[in-house]
Amino acid sequence: TYYYALNLTNEVLKNPKVRKALSLAIDRNYIVENIVKAGNPAGAFVPYGAPDVNNGDFREIGGDYINLNKEDYSNNVKIAKRLMQEAGYPNGQNFPVLQFLVDSNREIPIFEAVQQMWKENLGIDTKIIQEEWAVFLQTRYDKNITMARGGWFADFNDPINFLSLYTSHSPNNYSSYSNAQYDAYIQTALTTGNQKVRMDAMHKAEELLVNSFAIVPIYFYTEPLLVSPKLKDVYY
Repeated sequence: TYYYALNLTNEVLKNPKVRKALSLAIDRNYIVENIVKAGNPAGAFVPYGAPDVNNGDFREIGGDYINLNKEDYSNNVKIAKRLMQEAGYPNGQNFPVLQFLVDSNREIPIFEAVQQMWKENLGIDTKIIQEEWAVFLQTRYDKNITMARGGWFADFNDPINFLSLYTSHSPNNYSSYSNAQYDAYIQTALTTGNQKVRMDAMHKAEELLVNSFAIVPIYFYTEPLLVSPKLKDVYY
């Protein structure tokens, strides 16, 4: 999953209306189709392919928490504008320039598209800060960010590998997100042997996390492959 981490201790970003507005104003379909040219728009945190009960797919069962319908994007923007107004920043008035932390050059065009969407739809400006990989990692771990690029590939195929990132004590929790109920759901998922109870707890945890807008899911990575028709009987 490719996502943005928003620092909840920031004076502006601690307002959930601002975070939700920033998320809704992003056209994920445009990014996937025109910038990345691969992947699937992300309406949640756990990607497709992670198992659920009865051989189901966790993402298909959980669905999207963010409206990804192309035809509804203009409505998402209307909601975002209203939220910014309610937060005290109509048309971006008095909104500070937020810094976005990124590592490699390949990530910059993605955020530049987001930057333009936020400018056009919300009237706000942002600044890109680029750091060398090792420094970038340390800055995120120190939680010394306003916003930062995040990405996660699972070490093993289970939703917990994504959702455990955002427990209160996790070093990968770059957003400083802390929710006792979320932690409790994850603890249940880690300790019960009942798969139905596990998955139910993780669906509830994911809903809490995504609806907090501490993170902004952008897209799910895919791996485009060219396969020769001469190649037979290969298990990938």
